[in-house]
Amino acid sequence: MHGVGKTATAALAIISCAGVVRAAEPPSSKRVEITVGAAQGQASSIDEAVKGALGRLPVSVQMQQAESVDPRAIVEPPQTATPAFVRIWIDVTAEGKATVYIVDSTWERILVRRLQLPRDLDEVAREEISYVVRSSVESLLSGAKIGITRQEAQAAIQPAPKPRPRPAPTPVRTDKPRTALVVGAWWEGQMLSGTKVAQGPGVQLGISGTRPTHAVCWGGAHWQFPVENDGSQLGVQLYSFGLEAMGGVHFALLDRMGLLAAAGIGTDIIHVMPYAVQGSPEVQPARWITAGRVRALVGPRLRVQGSSTLWLGLGVDVGLQAQAYQAVRDAEMVDVFRPWQVRPLLELQFATDVARF
Repeated sequence: MHGVGKTATAALAIISCAGVVRAAEPPSSKRVEITVGAAQGQASSIDEAVKGALGRLPVSVQMQQAESVDPRAIVEPPQTATPAFVRIWIDVTAEGKATVYIVDSTWERILVRRLQLPRDLDEVAREEISYVVRSSVESLLSGAKIGITRQEAQAAIQPAPKPRPRPAPTPVRTDKPRTALVVGAWWEGQMLSGTKVAQGPGVQLGISGTRPTHAVCWGGAHWQFPVENDGSQLGVQLYSFGLEAMGGVHFALLDRMGLLAAAGIGTDIIHVMPYAVQGSPEVQPARWITAGRVRALVGPRLRVQGSSTLWLGLGVDVGLQAQAYQAVRDAEMVDVFRPWQVRPLLELQFATDVARF
């Protein structure tokens, strides 16, 4: 009987101790998990402040320190996570500010509070962080909802995806074209002698610069209307066409006005047809001859519209050799017409760009 009594006494003592241990735990303790993103010294000061603020609430606090806080880990819960009543992240890694993230037990609502810390983590700053943590935990304990949904927080917290790099644009040529392809036409009048004037149209194709003062060159072809010269008994009819190559410089004077000076060489292909004026002398048959020349012109050039220009050139044609148109009359060579070797010339030319490169 004495042994049985000792055994009963020991069992009562064990039951009494177990009852004391269970009574020491809070009857409705809820786990609060807090992560502080800060340097070691800063994390310790925040730990003390936050634990002090939550000390009288029916919660158990578990705190840990991290070098940084990743917002993606807050809005994207892991598949396996330790159950907790509330999870809190305090990020003070950025200078002069703190961000507090608070997540409820279902990980469906998130509160984000951003605080300015003008004097870093002084006592006032730590109290402000602690107040945010305590008031949020109290709200959750009372059954209230906090913050916004996780989907809304995900859109607000996570950085926008980086746009795909666009292909490099094709380089745009910024320098203006320096050369233009030019077509044109002209009308010219030329003094062959004191009383005879040859005139007719011409066409040209050339290239030109595009700067205010620039070079220009062209090749052209022209045709002149027939010219007749009557002598005492014989006369001669002349008509011709010619080819020429010209080059010059346009000097800019005003916005739309300049001076063009040009020179070049050419050749005329002339049809000579003698005829009898009086009587019926025997004359030579018609024939073709060629005559080389040098041409020089200068005059004002006006830009009329866009790249189109009008040029009034005054100059001379200089024959490479003196010309005398003769006919045979009764077996004798007779001069019928002798034009000037230096012949004054007036030309009105229109030209326009058709392409630039």
